[in-house]
Amino acid sequence: QRQMCIRDRPRHARQRSITDIYHVMLRGIDRTVIFLENDDRQMFLNLLRQQASPEFKIYCYCLMTNHIHLILESQKLSKYMHHLATGYALWFNHKYARRGYLYQDRFKSEAIENESYLLQCFRYILQNPIKAGVCDNAHEYQWSSYNSYFSSANTFVYTNFLNLFFTTPKDFETYIATECSIKCIDIEDNTKMSYDLIRKIFKHKLKGRKITDLSKTESRQIVKELKKETRASLRLLSLITGMSIGVIRYL
Repeated sequence: QRQMCIRDRPRHARQRSITDIYHVMLRGIDRTVIFLENDDRQMFLNLLRQQASPEFKIYCYCLMTNHIHLILESQKLSKYMHHLATGYALWFNHKYARRGYLYQDRFKSEAIENESYLLQCFRYILQNPIKAGVCDNAHEYQWSSYNSYFSSANTFVYTNFLNLFFTTPKDFETYIATECSIKCIDIEDNTKMSYDLIRKIFKHKLKGRKITDLSKTESRQIVKELKKETRASLRLLSLITGMSIGVIRYL
C-alpha cells in the first residue's frame, strides 16, 4: 500500500509571478502538528538547505508548530516544493511510525510582484511567532531566518536584497518591530486543535513520564510550551494536563 504524504487534489493553475518571487505556506492537515520537537525542525531546515540554489533562492522562512512560511524565488517553484515537502513527510512518517497525509492539500502561494509587498510579507512572516505568543521579539525565535540577516555566519538564506532597503541592522530591526497591517496567506485562525491532538502533543513532551513525577519547574515549563503551541483554552489545557486553570493562566 502506498504511504500517503500529500493529499492528491485536482490541480489548478497557480498565479505566476512576473518576478518569480512567491510567499509560500505549507500546513499540516487538520492543523496536524508537523514539528513535534526541535530535531524535526532541524531536519526540515537541512532539507531546505539542500534545495537552496540559484534556481531556488530562499529569502525568508519561519517554521511554526503546524505550518511553514517561506519567501522563495524560482521559475520551478512546484518542482522544488514537491521535493521539499515529500522528503520531509516521508522522514516524519517514518520517524513517528505514522501513515496518512501530513499536509493540507498542496502548498499555498501568492505572487510577490513589487518591493513594497515583498517587505510587508517579509515582516508578516517574521512576526508570526510574536502573534502566536511564542516570543516577544522576532530575534528570540530560533526557527525563523531573522538572525541570518546582517550576520557574518554562513547561511543558505539569500540576504543580499536587504542591502537595497536597510542601511544598518538597526533599521532592519525597527522595521520588523513595526506593526504589520496586511493580511497574507495563513492558516485559518478559527480552526482549533482537537482534544486528541493536544493530548498527543502533551504525551510526546512527557516522553513516557507522568507529570506528577516531574519537578514543579519542569511540569510548568511543559504546560507553558503546550499553551503557546496549541493556543487551547485554559479549561481544555487543565483537563488534559491535570494542572489547575489558575496556575495555567499565569504561565
